[in-house]
Amino acid sequence: MLTRVGVRPGSRCLDLGAGAGTIAAWLAQRVGPTGQVVALDTDPRHIPGWDLIDVRAQNVTAAEPGTGEYDLIHAPTAGDARRPTGSSQRR
Repeated sequence: MLTRVGVRPGSRCLDLGAGAGTIAAWLAQRVGPTGQVVALDTDPRHIPGWDLIDVRAQNVTAAEPGTGEYDLIHAPTAGDARRPTGSSQRR
C-alpha cells in the first residue's frame, strides 16, 4: 500500500503508533538524508535508532508532532491487528 503513495527523497513523514519501527525504517530508506521521518510511540524502545528517524516517546492521542506539514502520515487502524497464528474464523 505505501509503495503506491510515492514516498520520495526529501519527503516529510509521520508514523503514529510506530511500534517496532518497521514502517519508520522503510520510510527513512526512501526519504533519504534530505527527508524526515518522525516516529511516535508510547514505548519507542523497539524503534531503530537511525539518524534519519526522529523517535519520540508520546501517546498518539496527545501527540505534539511538531510544526509544518507532512507529505505522508501513517496511522495504523484497528484492522491492522493481526490474528494470532493458528486461529480460525467460521463463516
